[in-house]
Amino acid sequence: MDHTYLYQCRFSELEQKKRMVFWQTLSDCFLSQFIRPTMCVVDIGAGSLEFLKSIRVKKKIAVDPLFRSRIIKSNIACYPSIRSLSKNLSHAVDVVMLSNVLEHMSNRDEIMRTLSDIRRLLAPTGTLLVIQPTIDLVGVRYWDFFDHITPITRSSLKEALIVSGFTVEEYIPRFLPYTTKMVFPMPAWVLRLYLFIPWFLRPFAGQCFIRAAPVLKGVAFRS
Repeated sequence: MDHTYLYQCRFSELEQKKRMVFWQTLSDCFLSQFIRPTMCVVDIGAGSLEFLKSIRVKKKIAVDPLFRSRIIKSNIACYPSIRSLSKNLSHAVDVVMLSNVLEHMSNRDEIMRTLSDIRRLLAPTGTLLVIQPTIDLVGVRYWDFFDHITPITRSSLKEALIVSGFTVEEYIPRFLPYTTKMVFPMPAWVLRLYLFIPWFLRPFAGQCFIRAAPVLKGVAFRS
């Protein structure tokens, strides 16, 4: 499947610009509390780099199969896969972002390998940030996107993280609407208001949020 062409068909040029505003607002209003300027941040499934462009940190690394080989874009080091990253990054990354990625993976074994690879990247004090659409929140709409392959629920996501050697430190069961591709796209001020609403009252929520940390003792690294 040509994912580059798929995303070009899915999001118009105007929608892409609105996605950038969306991520800038989300970073300013919520994600910035977990990120400091001195950090090294890796974005798995980085796509068009909206998240990394919205933050200010010392080192930005993007991972996405859309990048055929290692390149530099907007002062961001881009790689095609986690395992193509330098071994110098092992246990040296401060924050890994995993947003809207796991549902695209071909099976649960691939998900577990990815989580184990992330576990290996993170420093002992590192943080994994997960934003994940789940089928228990959105039902049959989960399959509205052709490249959604593996169904994930909020409970199975937490279990996968624990089995992979993480501890869940923060969990927001209803975090964001299912997709930025909406009939009436969410402007910045509406997103700010939405994030201010208690999570259990948020309408149209289709994604959860988890902040997880690697377990420091008693977990062997997996290959």
